[in-house]
Amino acid sequence: MDRLARSAGMRLLIVAAFLCLGACAETTPDLNSNVDMTKEAQQAAGRCAKIAELTLGMTTSQVVSSCERTPQRTQEVIIKGGKHQILWSYTNGHLEFESDKLTRIRPL
Repeated sequence: MDRLARSAGMRLLIVAAFLCLGACAETTPDLNSNVDMTKEAQQAAGRCAKIAELTLGMTTSQVVSSCERTPQRTQEVIIKGGKHQILWSYTNGHLEFESDKLTRIRPL
């Protein structure tokens, strides 16, 4: 009985050692990956993916779908006649909306 207990204890010790070694061998995710982004990656992060395919009259939701992201910055402006104009900024262009319709595209 004593020999059986020692054998089971030894097996448990070996299994625990392999589990620890397996955990140590796993790679850890790079926590600084966002900090090390290249300049191109940073610019692409704020770009409208398909700015050349946008057409006047598109709605804001259609533009977000085409650009594959929301704008980096938005600004609401009141122009003549009390109309509201919304300006969207991407790293590769600026878009102007009135009454939820795209009215001007200014690529950079």
